[in-house]
Amino acid sequence: MAGTGRLLDPAVPVVTYCWGPGCDGATRTALALAELGHPVEETLGGFGYRAREGFAYETRQGTERHPADRFTAPVDAADRGCRRACRFCRMVRYAEPGAVEWVESGGGPLIAVPETVLPFWTGADGEETASDYDRACEVDGQVGLLPVGDCAALVLGDEPASTAYLPDHAAFVRWCAADTEDEVLAGVPAALDAAEWEPEVSWQVPGPVLLFDAAWPGTACDRADHVRVALDPGRYAVRAAEVRPGPETWLNVVQLRRLADR
Repeated sequence: MAGTGRLLDPAVPVVTYCWGPGCDGATRTALALAELGHPVEETLGGFGYRAREGFAYETRQGTERHPADRFTAPVDAADRGCRRACRFCRMVRYAEPGAVEWVESGGGPLIAVPETVLPFWTGADGEETASDYDRACEVDGQVGLLPVGDCAALVLGDEPASTAYLPDHAAFVRWCAADTEDEVLAGVPAALDAAEWEPEVSWQVPGPVLLFDAAWPGTACDRADHVRVALDPGRYAVRAAEVRPGPETWLNVVQLRRLADR
């Protein structure tokens, strides 16, 4: 933050924002500026969500505004709004306990860490400039792998959505938009059939993994939402897709496929 006095007028409020709710860079920047004495505000949810909720914004070509996206905001009086576990609503559990166990985050990515290396995942803790949580937030796309101890953890990025593991489909299903759990689960078979999959990644696991909010350290993940996924040791192909099996149902699916031992 050196040099902000030359760049910023201390009498003019500063607004910080990120790309979306899975990034905390705006929060950290706002804190740093506030500590330097600048009046500062943060746009929760980031620019992307502001635009998708129908608010106007300025560009070089002038003022622009897009119609509200029904997956992020109410679009009319009869619309009950989105069903997403986003930063705005993170104190509300959309995925109440039902037929399956759902895991939610505080706005960032989820991570599946092999049980054998849980103590090596430090989450947002630590004094380092880049924490494990920061590394998870930097994953570009729906899935990515991060080294943890002598293994790799699977990051579920992109959308901070309620997530469950369905062993019958060997898939994580991510509840981006739907009114009920029944709608989500009913849409999974069609979603898997119609999915346009992103390129696969290969994930070697030593056995069961725990899925939880990447901000939590592995040693404390039992104090937050988490689910144990009983995977057999081996190598898995992991593929992901975003699918809308119905007009108001939006899912992200991440499917695992056991590969033959080399």
